[in-house]
Amino acid sequence: MAPDEGFSPRVPRLLSSRRDTPHRNERVANSGAALSHKGRGHKYVPRASQHLPCYNIPRMRGAFLHTLFDIAAWLAAAAAVYWLARQGLQFPAQSFELPYIAALVFGAGIGAYLFGSANLWLSGQSGIARSVEGALAGGIVAIELYKWSAGIAARTGARFALPLALGIAIGRLGCYFAGLDDFTYGTPTALPFGHDFGDGVLRHPVQLYESAAMAVFAIVFASA
Repeated sequence: MAPDEGFSPRVPRLLSSRRDTPHRNERVANSGAALSHKGRGHKYVPRASQHLPCYNIPRMRGAFLHTLFDIAAWLAAAAAVYWLARQGLQFPAQSFELPYIAALVFGAGIGAYLFGSANLWLSGQSGIARSVEGALAGGIVAIELYKWSAGIAARTGARFALPLALGIAIGRLGCYFAGLDDFTYGTPTALPFGHDFGDGVLRHPVQLYESAAMAVFAIVFASA
């Protein structure tokens, strides 16, 4: 049977090649534009839509999880101190005295907020932030100043290695769940394991990197 006049056999759009779909053409054009900008010296920022799906964590839930992991970190550190005592390890008696502990807490707190906030301000952002590295540096400086003023020459920091490692390993998970509000996210990346913290930009999950590194250190330390 001859086809009707005016009939033009065409492949339906749903069965046509993906190369002809307008959405794909638009994605290709956008990708080419991004690459051309990259070649001209512009910084290429990978978007989550180009890689992994976005799993956003609500702010209140993130802050709540951060608090829970902070509490868990302190409990883990206390458990590590108890475990070390059960192992029969001997530490200088001065490291258990109240002035020593007060200097440690005060120095760590000042260092955490000073370093964290300074890093935030230097990045052109306003606000108050904390830094694990700042807490560590502040605690060390405060303890050494106290030891110098009290005439203590013995080394007193060895008993904090395992509790600190466990605390960071657990606490940094809370930073990860807090997302952008914690100000500790990584730099943009095009790697497939980049994480979108809610703004559509894939970033290195540096919180998980640090958590894993401290967990490995704690295992090695406890096994030695």
